[in-house]
Formats: sequence, structure tokens, C-alpha cells
Amino acid sequence: MSIFMEEIEKCEAKEEGAKSWKMTKLEDDVYNFGFILLESLVGPIVTGKGETFLLNEMASFGSQDGRKRIVDPIVLTSCSQESLSIVIAITNKCISPESSSRPSFEDVLWNLQYAAQVQATADADQKSDSASQS
Repeated sequence: MSIFMEEIEKCEAKEEGAKSWKMTKLEDDVYNFGFILLESLVGPIVTGKGETFLLNEMASFGSQDGRKRIVDPIVLTSCSQESLSIVIAITNKCISPESSSRPSFEDVLWNLQYAAQVQATADADQKSDSASQS
């Protein structure tokens, strides 16, 4: 009977190890996706300066002047500030140094969908304003 118990414990330990590996892999995937979001925000010129530079520049996103300095001008002119703030916030969470602080992919997706809705509303408001001025 004890041989069966040992085998069961070994199998359970392997399962736990596999689950742990999957969680670590998923957390790494969230980090990598966050880095892709960051590269999308700053554009190719800044992206070419490397990962360390980008991570250090994340602090600049907190202020309006910092955003103007680091965010790609095309992104700045085509996004509402509220939508951009949502994307920056989720990007910050994704590339958190502590893997336990990173969001799930479901949270990332929800925030990106919300940012898209905010942007769509801002675009509709802008079209409405320009139509009423014509």
C-alpha cells in the first residue's frame, strides 16, 4: 500500500511542477505582451534603443510632458488622453518586475477593449463636434 501512496505523491508533485511551470510561462507571456504594447506606444525610433532604456523611460509616462517626449507622435495625435492612459496603465502592470503583480490575459484583454470603447466614444464626440461646427 505504501508503494502506491509514494507513486501517487510523485504524480501529484509532477502535476504541481507542471502547473507551476505553466503559471511561470503565462506570467512571462504577459510580460512579453506588455513589452510589445510598450513598443507600440513608443514607436520604432525609441524601440531601437533597447529594453533597458524603455523600462527606464516608463516613469515618463506619468506626466503629460513625459508622454510627449516618449510616446510616438502618431499615437499621441490619434488617441484620446483617457484611452492612452488606460493602455499605459495596463502596459505598466504587464511589465511589472514582480510576476505576481502582473495581470491575467483576461484582465489585459478587458482593459484593451475598454480603451478601444473609450477611444470610439472620443472619436464619435469629435465627429459630432466637427459636424455641428460645419
